[in-house]
This record gives sequence, C-alpha cells and structure tokens, in this order.
Amino acid sequence: MCGICGYLKFNFPDHAEKNEVVDREILEKMIDMIRHRGPDESGAQIQGPVGFGHARLSIIDLSTGRQPMSSPDGSYCIIFNGEIFNYIELRRELQSLGVSFRTASDTEVLLQSYIQWGVDCLKRLNGQFAFALWDSPKQRLFLARDRVGIRPLYYTRQDDALLFASEIKSFLPYPGVKLEIDPQLFSQLFTFWAPLAPQTPFRDVWELPPAHYLMIHTKKEENQTRLQPVRYWSIPLSQLEKNRSFDDYLQEAYELLVDATRIRLRSDVPVAAYLSGGLDSSATVSMILEHTRSPLQTFSLQFQDPDYDETRYQEQAVQFFGTDHSSIVSSHSDIVLDLPRVVRHAEKPLLRSAPGPLMQLSGLVSDSRIKVVITGEGADEVFGGYNIFRENKLRHFWARQPESERRPLLIKRLYPYLLKEPDRTYRFLKNFFRKGMEETHLPHYSHLIRWHNGERIMRFLSPDILENISASASPRCDAIEKYRLSLPPDFDQCSPLAKAQYIEIETFLSSYLISSQGDRMMAANGVEGRFPFLDHRLIELSARIPDQYKILGLNEKYLLKKMFADKVPPAVVKRDKQPYRAPILPSLFHPQAPDYATELLDVNYTKKRGYFNPEFVGNLRKKCERGYRDGRTVSPTEEMALTSLLTTHILHEQFIEKKDVDDF
Repeated sequence: MCGICGYLKFNFPDHAEKNEVVDREILEKMIDMIRHRGPDESGAQIQGPVGFGHARLSIIDLSTGRQPMSSPDGSYCIIFNGEIFNYIELRRELQSLGVSFRTASDTEVLLQSYIQWGVDCLKRLNGQFAFALWDSPKQRLFLARDRVGIRPLYYTRQDDALLFASEIKSFLPYPGVKLEIDPQLFSQLFTFWAPLAPQTPFRDVWELPPAHYLMIHTKKEENQTRLQPVRYWSIPLSQLEKNRSFDDYLQEAYELLVDATRIRLRSDVPVAAYLSGGLDSSATVSMILEHTRSPLQTFSLQFQDPDYDETRYQEQAVQFFGTDHSSIVSSHSDIVLDLPRVVRHAEKPLLRSAPGPLMQLSGLVSDSRIKVVITGEGADEVFGGYNIFRENKLRHFWARQPESERRPLLIKRLYPYLLKEPDRTYRFLKNFFRKGMEETHLPHYSHLIRWHNGERIMRFLSPDILENISASASPRCDAIEKYRLSLPPDFDQCSPLAKAQYIEIETFLSSYLISSQGDRMMAANGVEGRFPFLDHRLIELSARIPDQYKILGLNEKYLLKKMFADKVPPAVVKRDKQPYRAPILPSLFHPQAPDYATELLDVNYTKKRGYFNPEFVGNLRKKCERGYRDGRTVSPTEEMALTSLLTTHILHEQFIEKKDVDDF
C-alpha cells in the first residue's frame, strides 16, 4: 500500500520545457499530504505534461522497487498503490514473450503488462490496486482501479489540468483548489451510508469507481465534456450449474480460498493477521498457518464496553492457533478523542463510530513494526453472512403468509444479542420488519429497510440543503430510484439472495466497509490490509453456488462453516453472528468528553454552517444526552443521525476551514 498523486496539463506545447509545465514544488506538497500512506520513501518525476508523485510503503522488492518507475526507453511511466498478487505468474508469461526485467517488483510487471497488452492487461490482474500510467507514444494518461475498489483513486479538474490522487486532501496544495461540500452528498450518505462512486462529499471531485479505468488525452478537446470512466469487470449475476454436489462446491471454494491466501502472503516483509474471534478471521489464520512455519503475529480489538467486546472468543482462538498475539482495548474516551483524526483520514461524514477503534488497532500493528495484515473482510458478502441477507429471507417467507403469528417468531433467531427485554424487543422488531414486507417485487427489496431507515435522517437537513437536493433531482428520482435504474437489465432473474449480495457489494463494500473501516484506517498508520475473501475468483464462484449452500434455513455462511468446522475453534463456528459495532453515546457524553463535540453540535454553530436544521439538531442532542444519562432508549437511527451531524461539521472544519486535527 502506498500513496499516489499527480497532475496532467492539457494542451501541452511541444516546445515547452519541463519546468514550464509541471511545478515540482507543488508535486512535492501533494506527496506530503499523503505521506502517511507510504512513510518509507517518496519520489517524484516530471515527464512532459504529467507529473507523478509517490509515497512508498516498501513491501515487495525493497531495494529496486522505487517509484515513479519508467520503462527502459522512457516511453512509459507508472505510479502504483497496492499489490499485484499474481505478479510472479505474469512475470513468467511476459518473459516467455521476450520481455526482460530490471527489478523483482510487481510494479515493473504491471508496467510491462500494459506495454504488452494495453488496457486488456486489467483483465489479467489479480490484486488490489490503483495506478496512473503515462503513455508517451500515445500522449495519454491511464488511470485504473481494482475490481472491488480496495484501493482508492480520486480526480478533479482545475483550469487546464487534471489532478489525481489516492486521497482528496492531496489536491489542497494545488493553486486554486478550494473544496466545497456538495449538498447532493447527503441523499446518498443517509441512504447508503456513504456516497457512491463517482460521487464524493465534495463538489467537482470524483472517485474512480471500482473495476473502472479512465483514459485522458493531453489535448483537452479530445476528451469528452465530462470524463467518462469505462468498466472492465462486473459483479457476476447468478450462474447456477447443474449436477454439482455440495461437496463439489466445498472443495472448489476451499481450494480457491487457500490459493487466494497463498498469493496474498507474497511479501518481502513479515505478514500478520487480524484475529477478531469470528469465523472469517479465524479461517484466514488457519489458512496462513498452513503456508508458513514462522510464528504468526495476530492482533485483535477489545472494548471497554462489554456490550461490544468479543475478548472470550479471541482468547479461545489464540489458544487454539498458538499465535503470537497482541490486543488493544478501546475506551469511550478513545473513540471521541480520535474522531477528528478518523474523519481526516476517512474524508467523508460517518454514520457510525466503528472506524475509530479500527484505526487504534492498525496503530498497534504499526507500533509492532508490522506493515501487512491479512483480514477476513469479504466473507460475509461472498458466502452470505450478513444479517441483512437473513432478514431478506425471513421477510420473503413471512410475506407469503403476512398474517401468520408463527413466522415472525424467527426474528428471535436473527438477533439473540438484542433480546435483553425479550417481549418488548420482539414487538419492536416485528413491527420494524413488517414495514414494506409485501413489496417483494422490488429488485432492491433486501435493502429497503436499511435505506429507508437511513433516509429518515434527511429530516435533520436545513431547508436550503433540502431545496438544493430537490432542485437538482428529476421528479421522484431520489437516491434509491437512481440506484434501481442502474441495475443490470437481467437483475430480476436473480434469486433474492443473489440480488442482496450484488447490492451489498455494489453499495456498501467499497464505499464504506473497506474504505472508512479498511483502507483509510490502516493507511492512517502506514499499514496495508489484504483480503483473501475479496479475490475476484471467489466472487465469481459465489455466483455459481446455490443459495441453500450459503444460508441453510437461517444458518448463515453454511458452506464456510462446513469448510472450517475442524480447522477453527468449535465455539467460533457455533457462536451467534454478532456484527462489529462500536459505542457512540457513552463516548460523546461521558464526563471527560472533549469540548469540540459540544461546540460542533451547538445550535448557533449549526445555524452558521447551514447544513442542518438547528432546532432539530438541538432537540436530538438533548434527547441523546438524556438517553445516555437516564438510560432511556435512543434508536439506532438517532445515534446514526447524531454521528453524521458531528462528523459533517468536523469534515467542514478540516477541509473547508483548514483546521488542523490537533486543534480539536
């Protein structure tokens, strides 16, 4: 994992000198903004109309893998963030075609792959990457991002230049750049928990979507009025096969997963792993131990609040695997004190406090002199592990007999950890899941409850912001409808589970989970995460696995559990599904909470900024504070609303008012 940045000048005069076109000082300042992503070394290179900057986290080929990297004749130059895990196999193939190499790096393999195969090289890559490549013979800039969107890449136009970088903050040193929060952000934020690429929180700043590339020519008139990313891979829809048994899928999935883990262990520095006490991280640790004889370092996150803590399962897993284990405890004060730094790295408002403790965890990894960790992200998406998938199945089942009193009793099996007051909680959940239950014809039925629940936060927006959102949208074309219209033509032919998996990967995985909770929180401390379950071959296999092998009854990740039944602690396989969460109200309202939280939720401050309705914010704050103090119930939606209001104001202070993290 590294950081990349740069800019391309349009309409570059052939006779101009290098220093007349690209300013090296600006380039160096852009690198400085993302140096946390690559603290080991940095480099800059100017080639005609393009300037490349790179901050390196040295992992593969420590001595000769420096970037920017040029081809031997200087015709091509690349900066690259991420890893090409099948670079060894690609290197052999290129050598068989007569290509020679000067380094042992995956960067050079990527560069030579483009020279040999052009844009089609993307289809050969197995990796997590974002890169920029200058093609001098064709005078064009090539930007590309991995299939799932593990590594970020942003771009914006400024006068006669196109800027690009791993993080938006890298644009700030460029003359004339002035970020402005886009009111359209809130419609997607409160529906999907994050803006969906290409939209970002900032006006006229775009994110290259996962599985897309962008080709930009030096002559401005050769580019379209609006740069149009091109898709090179799509999440596969259901492709069920005949005459295949459960054991067939079990063997194929296991072999693929083992191979995905094996190639993600390729590194010239030690590789560690997260061990949360859940099935997914335990499975990855099990596979790592099959491929290494060296002691494995593992890391876990614990919570001061027992409602969120999973220490007992972590301890069982550590004892079972015998790893060299370290853990860190996240307290209420940690979460609120770290929040400004979390927002600074996330570069977007947040609806949950969950990213903060994960940034603490990556800090522990960095302090232990580890650069690379393997984690279990992606298992729930691929093998059907999320509660939203089980909710979808239950609601389809209930909708066939909506007056049944027995069918909704299955709700108790979904959320046993929430049933502290069984009768009261059951009644609430029953009414909650009944809403829209009979709209099973909708292609996005699985996510309606989550999305409509989030939309309720829209009422806290100021009249001016709401008017802006309404004025720019066509009649009845809100965020949900826009997304529905973007679904593939044959989407309706998929099973309910297949639809839900597709939507979860498209709207949540890249935009929130592996961004706000993954890449950004690891990169903040110079740590790279690798995710075997997100190998594109496993995602493609998932489309061929029958639904009942993923969720049997309401038993989630059935195939994965069978796969690792004798390879991980029995208690881990049998435990109830508990999603990762972190507390927010005790963090914001405990006696030692910092002053900034009170100041940024103040009615007068809210009125000054203009994003939210001051009266509604004041009432929400009072309700949440009373709820924390008196033990009264505050709904998850209200907690999410409070978090989003606070983090929006933090984002404004940092990116619009240029306030430093240390000033909070």
